[in-house]
Amino acid sequence: MLNKASLTSGATFLLLSLMLAACEPGEEALSTWEHAPEGVYSAALSYDGQYAMAASVDGYAKLWNNSKNRLLHTLKHTGEDSAGIIDSDFSRDGRFLLTAERKTLTLWKIDQGKYLGFWLLPPMRDIALSAKGRYALIGFKDDFATYLDLGTGQFVYSFRHRDRVSSVALSGDGRFALTGSEDGIAKLWNLENGDLLHTWQHQHPVRYVALSASGKLALTNEVPGETRVWDIRSGELRHTLPANGARVSTAVFSASDQHLLTGHAGQGIMLWNLESGLKLQRWRPKLNHGWRPGAAIVLALAFSKDEREFISATAHGVTQRWRMP
Repeated sequence: MLNKASLTSGATFLLLSLMLAACEPGEEALSTWEHAPEGVYSAALSYDGQYAMAASVDGYAKLWNNSKNRLLHTLKHTGEDSAGIIDSDFSRDGRFLLTAERKTLTLWKIDQGKYLGFWLLPPMRDIALSAKGRYALIGFKDDFATYLDLGTGQFVYSFRHRDRVSSVALSGDGRFALTGSEDGIAKLWNLENGDLLHTWQHQHPVRYVALSASGKLALTNEVPGETRVWDIRSGELRHTLPANGARVSTAVFSASDQHLLTGHAGQGIMLWNLESGLKLQRWRPKLNHGWRPGAAIVLALAFSKDEREFISATAHGVTQRWRMP
């Protein structure tokens, strides 16, 4: 016969088990591909998650077809051993890939794996490619960003800050550019005339920015980790996401603007409801190196076309496909 102490102990164990289960991340990945087991400097996913770019620490970037798990092309800017691709972005139509080394920028045709243009520029920090691959927004390791016409090689606009630009983004509809800076300010720009539309002040340096494909929503993330979602039309704050100080390493809005995925170092992937501002679910990507810290930095995220699944890519060179709840 069980005594009262045993029953109490069992009830306590059951309660703790339920609490731990409730804190567990979401279900296992549907597919896992190890695209760069040695680890990567940077990674990118196409808008629908069909393609993945993994820039490995050996200086080469590998372009993969995720649906077939097939290597399409191996890319590199220069022959220098120390060179490496620090950032990249796909055009929304899935035809072009833009890659940046520290001082060189290259535009690639995805189906051929051939470069269409090569530019020597001041040291860069972040890049974004327009929907059809005609324009690039470049954040330099300085206090400005530029909007470059890749067809003519001419700088269309220059966007200024008071300190170094840390992150840049373009809206999918081609109307807006967003720049974030270590001066604690995020600025929204009109790409029709280069005018400044909104200035969003933060208490700490802005480290990451993102825009929705629809051009309706903007995201800013500051150190030590507060994340805000803004209404582009009014400039008003819609949500402050309770991410418990988690720095955002990447983010993507769903095409419907109903959901937001954010990637973090140490806290995995979080899914947010943009009507309520509440977190719906969390996932932890696969760790590829047991000797490294127990948290993969999420470098890229993409929703599938039907928004029933999403793709993630991490600094461990692992790409995974997940089911939406």
